[in-house]
Amino acid sequence: MESLTYEDYRLNILTNELKYQDHTVKLTPTEGTILKIFFLNAGKLVTKQQLMQNIWQGGSFIEDSVLNVNMSRLREKLDQVNLRGRLVTERGRGYRLVTADES
Repeated sequence: MESLTYEDYRLNILTNELKYQDHTVKLTPTEGTILKIFFLNAGKLVTKQQLMQNIWQGGSFIEDSVLNVNMSRLREKLDQVNLRGRLVTERGRGYRLVTADES
C-alpha cells in the first residue's frame, strides 16, 4: 500500500506527500503518520493516547506538548489544501477527521 485516499485527498505514505487537486503538501514523517492514522479512522474519535502509542512506539515517555506541536504544524499544512477545518478537537477526548458534510 503506497497511498491512502480520503475523499479527494491522497496521502503517499512513502513520501509523506498529501495531494489535493493540483496542490501537493510535503509532510514530515511524524505528520505523515498522524495523517495516516486519521485517514484510516476517518469519522472516528482518535484519542491522544492512541496517537502517541502509534507514533512514538518506543519505551520513552512523550509529553502531550510534543503531540500538540505536531498537531499544530500539521493543521497549518492542511490549511494549504482546505483540510484544516476538518480535523477537529474534541476537548478532553481527542481528535476526529470529519467528512465534508459534518464540517
